[in-house]
Amino acid sequence: MSEIFPLHVKGVATGVCVLTNWFMAFLVTKEFSSLMVSAGPDGLPLPQRQKSAFQNYSCDRLGVGGLACRLKPHQPATPS
Repeated sequence: MSEIFPLHVKGVATGVCVLTNWFMAFLVTKEFSSLMVSAGPDGLPLPQRQKSAFQNYSCDRLGVGGLACRLKPHQPATPS
């Protein structure tokens, strides 16, 4: 990457990527924790609650990803 971009651009881009990574990890942790709490009745054993929370989270993320792919703007083909 250093051959393509100047150092000041590379530094800013690296900082933005690290900040985004930490923020998304925080969101996943907080969202998954709340899913664990609301995953089912309190009588469910922990492994079943974890499985249920993971399945809900996975389906939600797949739905959001599918929606993003569907709504993305059309990219015209570039001539070779």
